[in-house]
Amino acid sequence: MIILVVVGVNFRGVDAGHKGVILNGPGGPSRTEIDEGWHWDPAFMLSNIRIVRWNTQVRDMSGASGLTVRSSDNLNIQMDISVVYHLQPDKVADILIDNGDYVELLDRYVRNVPRNVASNFTGEYIGGIGRVVVEEEIQRSMANELAVYSIILEDVLLRSVDLPDTVDIAIEEKLAAQQKVVTAELQRQATVIQALANADVIRILAEGQRNATIIQAKRDRRVDPHRHRPAPDLGPGPDERDVGVPSDALHPGPHRPGLERVVRDHSRRRSSDHRPAETVGAVRAGARPDASSPKAKVG
Repeated sequence: MIILVVVGVNFRGVDAGHKGVILNGPGGPSRTEIDEGWHWDPAFMLSNIRIVRWNTQVRDMSGASGLTVRSSDNLNIQMDISVVYHLQPDKVADILIDNGDYVELLDRYVRNVPRNVASNFTGEYIGGIGRVVVEEEIQRSMANELAVYSIILEDVLLRSVDLPDTVDIAIEEKLAAQQKVVTAELQRQATVIQALANADVIRILAEGQRNATIIQAKRDRRVDPHRHRPAPDLGPGPDERDVGVPSDALHPGPHRPGLERVVRDHSRRRSSDHRPAETVGAVRAGARPDASSPKAKVG
């Protein structure tokens, strides 16, 4: 029975995601970790072995244990923050032997780094559009600090940022004013777009009307090709052929000053053609008619 007890004491079981660290034993602290599973070693009976979790875990700073940071404009800001981390597996013994309780080491940086980062930004920026930037800066700075101790930082979650009430009201009013400006700009752009669309409609309609007019004109020319041609010159009319009057005399233009003379000469020729036969014969014979003759008087 005693042998069984001694043999059983020398067994050590290590759960998954954990490491066994010999902090004190016959050979002093050991920097060689005891891996997951069952292990037997006679020295285990006389050793102080601590089982340490090394895989991913979360450290919360919230509520009563939350952080109070001061911004660059001297505002006190309450932060709830969560840190996701794990220990480097082959350095678990070194972390415990060199630093003791690594959780205390972690808490020191989880509290100090956010305060240093927040001092570079205003409260309005931390609680508003700069929240993501602040979160990323905290993660970057904390990861560099913890890497020195073989603690691997996976993520930093800025879960809550509580500003003073006066600052919250000011931020809300500012955001409301900015929203009004954005809305007005969108309305202006919509008005411009509508005006441009109306102008395009008018232009398209005018272009369509012009094309329709051109098409109709071409169609009319195909139906009556002589519609727009000038009438041909058929020569002088019947009146002009009968009386022998020049066509330019019957159709005077603005620069024909001899019109009256031509008409007068023409009238005289017609009068001489209707004189009595005797008078005409006498004239042709070279004799002057007797003035006392009744026929001469008639002529």
